[in-house]
Amino acid sequence: MKNSKSLLKHALYSVGILMLGLSQIAIAKTAGEVATTVSGSFNAIGLAAQAFFALVGIILIGMSVFVFLKHNKTEGQGAKLSTAFLYLIGGGLLFYIASLVQTTGDTVWGSGGGDRSRINITR
Repeated sequence: MKNSKSLLKHALYSVGILMLGLSQIAIAKTAGEVATTVSGSFNAIGLAAQAFFALVGIILIGMSVFVFLKHNKTEGQGAKLSTAFLYLIGGGLLFYIASLVQTTGDTVWGSGGGDRSRINITR
């Protein structure tokens, strides 16, 4: 009796796993759909990198303003002007990088060539 319950339990478990596998095959994506999803993900990674550079640029520009204010209040004793200028230049360059990537792509590949979504996968 104990063996028959164990055998029934294993049989039901096997049937359940088989049904799960068949249901996954029925709703599986084609290779083209997977490639389109991956292409969209790469575009999102590029946008996230550009947003990160812009955020760090804004933070560095804000830090430069505070260093300028600290230098002014402490009459040059609390902070160096060179540090403030480096923050300002670095922040400006990081904030500008998104536009620079687009402009460079347009220069090298022609108008619209710098667009990250220009890669089309067709069947």
